[in-house]
Amino acid sequence: MERTILNTSRVAVAGLGLLGGSIAKRLTRIGARSVFGIARRTEVLQAACDADILEAGSDNPAEILPVVDLTVICLPLTASVAFIKQHAKSFRAGSLVTDVGSVKGSVVREVRDILFNQGVYFIGSHPMAGSEKSGLEHSDADLYQDRIVFLTPTEDDEPEAVELLRIFWDQMGAQVYELPANRHDAAVSRASHVPHLLSSVLVSTVLDDGDVDAQRLACAGGFRDVSRIAAAQPQMWLDIFRHNKQSVLETLDAFDAKLQTARAALENENWDALEQILSQARDQRCAWFDDFSSTAEPETGE
Repeated sequence: MERTILNTSRVAVAGLGLLGGSIAKRLTRIGARSVFGIARRTEVLQAACDADILEAGSDNPAEILPVVDLTVICLPLTASVAFIKQHAKSFRAGSLVTDVGSVKGSVVREVRDILFNQGVYFIGSHPMAGSEKSGLEHSDADLYQDRIVFLTPTEDDEPEAVELLRIFWDQMGAQVYELPANRHDAAVSRASHVPHLLSSVLVSTVLDDGDVDAQRLACAGGFRDVSRIAAAQPQMWLDIFRHNKQSVLETLDAFDAKLQTARAALENENWDALEQILSQARDQRCAWFDDFSSTAEPETGE
């Protein structure tokens, strides 16, 4: 199986932004047989070819998809679904398709059967890697090194296809874990999606409400850390919230309940209860960081 990716597979990357460009760079570095790119902007394709990131590229997926063994779709969630539906008949029978979106349930429901009916395997992926920066110019062959990547196969997926995708992400340098799509979506709503929404609301509270002049001066390291992820692209995050709406709402309910508990402790001057909340959070955060410090950089992209 090791030789499949390195020596015999043709791989297409659809979307050459930060995530897709980083995959293409890594594939080229590790010696994949052929790396092709698909993008709407011909200047991006040309830049990638000129930099020897791609063997070839096209803005017409029908020129690439029929000849590749693995297609990695690195587009926003809604665009990924639309791409697969529009070009379903172009994928080579027997090939494997994955995506990098941060919501998996809706994508799997909408495209898996469509591709399966064409003899094509679809297994969802979600690399926990990203940045508030975007574009091919910010891509990095080491972007996925030591980062967690979730695979969300269904019970009906072929073990051989799952193993092939696992090897692919291993070769990206990632740590690979399997989760059912619904469990994945619930987890990222708490660990990634709601934190982004809260960060955005905090920025508005500090920089657009109250004594803004004084508050801007008072912003220091804490505000900088908490607000960093609010700098990511709004349209991409709007897409994420659309696809993971129910899980995000459930997480907001859980957050609101805990916030109300903390508020009640403050209002009632129950300092022991408030100290317990703060101490527990500190201990849990420190324990998490000790366990996952190599994968602890917050995700700001898909």
